[in-house]
Amino acid sequence: QAVVLAKSLPDGPERADAAFLLLEYAADKGNAEAANIVARYYDPTDDTPSGTIRKNPEMAYDWYQKALTGGQQEVRKNMARLRLWVESQAKQGSNEARQLLRDWR
Repeated sequence: QAVVLAKSLPDGPERADAAFLLLEYAADKGNAEAANIVARYYDPTDDTPSGTIRKNPEMAYDWYQKALTGGQQEVRKNMARLRLWVESQAKQGSNEARQLLRDWR
C-alpha cells in the first residue's frame, strides 16, 4: 500500500520527500519494487527528482542489490549505468568510488 500511496502523491516540492519516506518504509519491509525506486533517489545517474535526498552511489548500489534479490531484474540496466559512473569517478581519483568498485558483486 505504501508504494501505491507514494505513486499517487500530487506533484509539488514536498512530493519527493514524502514519497521517499513511504517507499523506504516499504523497501525496509522487503518490497523489491520500492527498493528499486529508493535506489533511484540515491543514484547520481538518475534524473528522477529526489527532493532533499542526497545522491549517494553506495546507497544506490545497496538498494539496487536488494531490488535485484527481490526479483526486480530491470534494475540491471540501472546498475550498469551506475557502474560506468562509478568507474569514471574512480578514474578521476575518488577513493569512495574505488572502494565501491572493490565491493561490487
